[in-house]
Amino acid sequence: MATIKGLLPAALTPMSVNGDINIDAVHDQAAYFTQVGAAGVFINGTSAEWTSLTIDERMSLTSAWGTYNSATFKVIDHVGHHSQRDAIHLAKHAQECGVSGISAVAPSYFPMNSAQSIVDWCAPIAEAASNCPFYYYDLPQLTGVSVPAYDFGLLAKEQIPTFAGIKYSGIDPAGLQRCLSLGDEYDIFWGSDENLLVGLAFGCQAAVGSTYNVFLEHYSKIILAFETGDHSLAQGLQREALCMVEHLIPNGVIPSLKAIQPLTGYSLGASRLPFKPLDNSVTDSLQETIKSMGILDTV
Repeated sequence: MATIKGLLPAALTPMSVNGDINIDAVHDQAAYFTQVGAAGVFINGTSAEWTSLTIDERMSLTSAWGTYNSATFKVIDHVGHHSQRDAIHLAKHAQECGVSGISAVAPSYFPMNSAQSIVDWCAPIAEAASNCPFYYYDLPQLTGVSVPAYDFGLLAKEQIPTFAGIKYSGIDPAGLQRCLSLGDEYDIFWGSDENLLVGLAFGCQAAVGSTYNVFLEHYSKIILAFETGDHSLAQGLQREALCMVEHLIPNGVIPSLKAIQPLTGYSLGASRLPFKPLDNSVTDSLQETIKSMGILDTV
């Protein structure tokens, strides 16, 4: 059976005013995620701005987050990189830090064009952390890799001993359904926050998302309504989540999330280029809009 159930924030990377990583803020993130009932955290991924971080910086985040890994709070570390050797190095370090799993995207500058080529790329990375479950990270919108994640999964089941599932962030519901058909023993993380209800309807037990950094309690209401059969309530809550996401998009979801994170009681600073920080007037307006929606009200 799948081993993880619930919501995992795709953790934002906390930064200081000068752009350095603020490792001390990881404690605030972990405390908040635990308070609101997160099943764990997905680190060093897209929301963490991994392509803008150095290898050492990513390792520092893994070291910090690894201390919070437990049976009830799973830390999954994205170790993907355009250099396979760097990815292998990150995978070894992640295992040393005691994380619950590792994940990797396919390289995108020289994109892969077959499922077997992606498996060949991922297998040595997974082997470098042979005690950690391995999750393929499918994000075709950003990687440009259009090979179906399901095709990868079929081969990975036979060729990667630690293959444990897929972080499916594609936008094709049919692709999600195919991934779920790989078997109940695999974790299929649904990566579309604004469509959480779709993943639940298809049978997803866990989801990873950027907006869970701030709004996890709201999404938990969606899950509760769905599980108790109140589909009308679940649909209404999902529409509110979609509306919230639409307010974040104009200025970039990641910098917008960092701008409103103080509404939860702590700050993560700004983002690195190519993202630009929101000016004070935009930040104030966005915070007021989110507060007026009532979407941060707790259960």
